Amino acid sequence: MYTKTYLLTGFILPAVLCCMAQPRSHALLIGIGNYPAASGWNTLHADNDLGLLQQVVLPALGCEAARVNVVANAQATRANILQALAQLEQAVQPGDRVYVHFSGHGQQIVDDNGDEVDGLDEALVPYDSPKYYDAGGYRGENLLRDDDWGAWMQRLRRKLDSRGDLFVVIDACNSGSAMRGAGVARGTDVVMGSPGRVKRLSKQLSGETSGMTDDNAGDNAVRLAPQAVFYASAPHQLSWEVVLPDGAYAGPLTYALCRALQHGIPATYRGLFDHVKAIMAGVSLRQFPLAEGQLDRRLSDGRWAAILPHANVSYWDSDYELSLDAGLLSGFTPGTTVAVFPPDIRDTVQTEPLATGTIRQSSLFDCKVELHHPIGQEAARSAWVLVRQAALVSPVLRYAITGQGANVERLRERLSAYPLIRESTEGAELTISTDAGWRISTYEGQVPWKSGNSHPDTWVEQAFEVVVGVARARLLRRLEAQSPLLQLELDFVPITVRKNGGKSQIVERLDPALLQLGGQWRFRVGESVLLRVSNRGLRPAYFSILDIQPDEQVNLLIPAPGRLPAEYYLRPGESRELDVIMEIAPPLGPDLIKLIATETPLDLGGLAGPTRNAGWSRLDRLLTDPFRRGNDAALAQEIQVKTVAVVIGE
Repeated sequence: MYTKTYLLTGFILPAVLCCMAQPRSHALLIGIGNYPAASGWNTLHADNDLGLLQQVVLPALGCEAARVNVVANAQATRANILQALAQLEQAVQPGDRVYVHFSGHGQQIVDDNGDEVDGLDEALVPYDSPKYYDAGGYRGENLLRDDDWGAWMQRLRRKLDSRGDLFVVIDACNSGSAMRGAGVARGTDVVMGSPGRVKRLSKQLSGETSGMTDDNAGDNAVRLAPQAVFYASAPHQLSWEVVLPDGAYAGPLTYALCRALQHGIPATYRGLFDHVKAIMAGVSLRQFPLAEGQLDRRLSDGRWAAILPHANVSYWDSDYELSLDAGLLSGFTPGTTVAVFPPDIRDTVQTEPLATGTIRQSSLFDCKVELHHPIGQEAARSAWVLVRQAALVSPVLRYAITGQGANVERLRERLSAYPLIRESTEGAELTISTDAGWRISTYEGQVPWKSGNSHPDTWVEQAFEVVVGVARARLLRRLEAQSPLLQLELDFVPITVRKNGGKSQIVERLDPALLQLGGQWRFRVGESVLLRVSNRGLRPAYFSILDIQPDEQVNLLIPAPGRLPAEYYLRPGESRELDVIMEIAPPLGPDLIKLIATETPLDLGGLAGPTRNAGWSRLDRLLTDPFRRGNDAALAQEIQVKTVAVVIGE
């Protein structure tokens, strides 16, 4: 196989992963570049990908040749790929580590089981899958749908058990885009399906999902191995191959992965992905890789690793100015001093920062840092930025604590890291009583939380979550942003539903005027409504929807549970009726719904949410982990936040 060894000259493989005897490491590499001439697919350079993987990635992951299976080109038919997956499942044992890689084309196909937001499945293209639909012949039966691929990944995770580890890399395009440029595209905007069905879908909605691996463990969560998944591009983007030093091509994600490992083995999958993002940003304009799964795990053994709270650099503005993907909501307030470190930093005392700086401007989601020392673009792209000294700002929430003890001091210490939350004996909006059991009450007399029968060891964390959650809700209530380019609208459609096996089925759509009184949206407990989003602007946009209840509970409506932020996308002039049924429930009173539109997918934690919908869990860590950040792009760009006021009544 032809391999370009000079690409990674000077590469010295660290010993940390090379001598892994236990657990064993396995790899399945699938690469298809030379599709049949009559298939309609252009030629790719997957052979280069496979060579780089065997030269760099497999040694780093401790994979011996005896446990590596390469399925390439004409051998990579649908049947052979499925056979290779079955052989891999048979070979692995609980506790092993597995790397699965696909380099080739990606395509969408009309959904066949109704489980997709947009009516389209994402699929990987085997060697024997032509590009175009033929009503009298080929209709996409050889494609590897996301449902098929996800089911196989679940089988591997179940065989590996919770002690194992699964790492998946998809260097292919799963969707189409209006973006065009020089180079070779790993994907297509040609949807596999009858022209009539594709036309109907394009009129109804537009959106893609990256769900090539199903992370919904269900009842078997304790038996499934954790996984990390890297994708080459965000939905609605073609994945363009990158030019190598000799003028040849390779997959952008494969190239970035190998280059990232050239700097040494990062401690965690998240650290590795931050390196990959930075490298891809330098070689592939406006192509955003995605990652999902349990990323805060050590690459060395797959175990969880403590991550220091930090922000990422979203834009390198100059040697002396950076834009970060964190703002007021994360404690990155004007006047705060920060330090810039290499990614995956663990010891900030013994490690000299790359630069230090002061935050000059902050919004809720992003900020600008003026550096005291210059930093180059390459070092800044993957850097982690940590708060050194938080600036005092006007608090959005004051609290008081009654009682004493070690747990009280622990709670004070946790809350002291948040400049927007301050302890005060006067004007406290929340009182935390710790004398006989713990409880939190508002100045209006409401009790949003009490310890009840929970174990005392959990009280500090639970109280902390409640206090931070209330403060975040108050900040989010103020969040407004206008954009001349992004103009999304939110409407509600009342429906009647019928319960069937614990699920709600729509019986009839009603007149939206039934939900309005005097120009005000009014919902009654027990009613069911659908959300409808329309793009009236000049640019396509991704969107998220938050619900802020009267009791300051914040729920994530969109993305829906099990969905990715990148699935929710509208082109100008398009509308979408979302497949989420809101079943109205208490608390009663004024409710705010925030429609947030951005140019790139906004990761609000990848969590399921709202309590208003039966069976949905609370949106927890978005509001309790202030430094949790997205996987792809930041918000230092066009953003629209529209507030819709709703009244919940009996």
